[in-house]
Amino acid sequence: MTRPSRNSRRSWLQRILLGLGVIVVLGSLTGAGGAVWFMRKIGNIERINNLSVDAVPAGEPSNYLVVGSDTRANTDGSYGEVSGQRSDTIMIVRLDPETKQAAVLSLPRDLMVPIAGRPSGELDKLNSAYAESHQTLVDTIRLNFGIEVNHYVVVDFVGFQRLVDAVGGVPFYLDRAIKDDNSGLFVEELGCVTLGGDQALAYARSRHLQYMTPDGWSREDPIADLGRIQRQQVFIRTALAKVLGQIKHNPLKLTELINIGVDSVSLDPETDPFDLADQFSGFDMSAMESYSLPVVDLVPEVSVTTDTVHAEPILNIFRGLDPSEVAPGLITVNVLNGTGTQGQANDAAAAFQAVGFTIGERSNFPNSPLAQTTVFHRSDEENLGLRVARHITGGAVLAVDDVNLSPGQVTVATGTDFTTVHMQPTPLDQMPNNAPAPAEGTTDTTVAPPPPPPPDTTPTTSSDYTIGAIPDGVDCG
Repeated sequence: MTRPSRNSRRSWLQRILLGLGVIVVLGSLTGAGGAVWFMRKIGNIERINNLSVDAVPAGEPSNYLVVGSDTRANTDGSYGEVSGQRSDTIMIVRLDPETKQAAVLSLPRDLMVPIAGRPSGELDKLNSAYAESHQTLVDTIRLNFGIEVNHYVVVDFVGFQRLVDAVGGVPFYLDRAIKDDNSGLFVEELGCVTLGGDQALAYARSRHLQYMTPDGWSREDPIADLGRIQRQQVFIRTALAKVLGQIKHNPLKLTELINIGVDSVSLDPETDPFDLADQFSGFDMSAMESYSLPVVDLVPEVSVTTDTVHAEPILNIFRGLDPSEVAPGLITVNVLNGTGTQGQANDAAAAFQAVGFTIGERSNFPNSPLAQTTVFHRSDEENLGLRVARHITGGAVLAVDDVNLSPGQVTVATGTDFTTVHMQPTPLDQMPNNAPAPAEGTTDTTVAPPPPPPPDTTPTTSSDYTIGAIPDGVDCG
């Protein structure tokens, strides 16, 4: 179930923006008395004591770990009093004050990962880290994704409903009736539809969405939590447009929104809510880049695991790295001797292994000698081939081989121009401009074709249950 692209998650970002991002606007719209009230109100934001986050220099990009919490939601999606804290939403928001760009990464709560502090090799759902403690979740994010957590924000469901109602609901565009018996969602009206707090919450929480077809209601969304993430990206953009538009045209709404937001938000001890509000207020959220973590099924419709290779370019955005960077340990390098030089494949493989790459097959390249060292990669994994080529002194030609390579695998065929493998990757802007690569389909390596992946790890496309986006050219007010 690959979720490779720019799609994100959910209502909780809206509440951060309402409850905190509008604060700086309030300061500019009120007089001295209003500012005093405002400062007192913000001072009442609940703090999560003894929580350790990563420091970040002023003016540098920072990551906000945003958690949507509901202690009233049962595991089946119904409501009722339960004990313990539950996370219905986990996402990372990255803000760059210099470029005024924002990005959001959604993390499935059903993602199976090692949990910080537990025995090595033990896996559990990401949501269980939050159930254990705030610190466990922060440490688990660092452990699994190599992402710094500079700020930690928790928001709750009740405030979400109140905020949606306070702005008069959120507009959607529906071309089919939709329902989810578990979350309580049921909307028959078509076209531009404004959902109030209860139904907007049911939409954002829906894990079992169905839509009307000529033959009746469709089966439930087969990708459950991941389908919900896709629908949440629809919600975020429409909700933000509605909220920010109301703030602009009706400043008197700010007091109500701030009261709701402050009551719904908890912060780590180090985050200054004034700085937080100032950071959010300067961004054009309509241009926000949103992503979902690429995953594959571990247990279909129950749990997923990270698609490590395809996740790297996305995770790098939140690490502050170039998206093309890939950790060597995620790449298996097959080495083929394309010159006939005795022991060259073994020597080159040892050098790649010293860098940190995983070594696969070592053999001879047919039709030697090969004039140019060539790195073969799958068509959707050029970044892997490029990462390997950056360690080859003098560079290499890149070529596509979708026949003989399995995901995460690259083949290096040494040419007569091959000299050495160096430890540090050559910067992208210093890579040599080699001759064009061989045409796709002409590769004839000695690497055996990989077996087909098991059915439960086959990537799937976006869900057909992503419903509600307002089409271009349609004005839903």
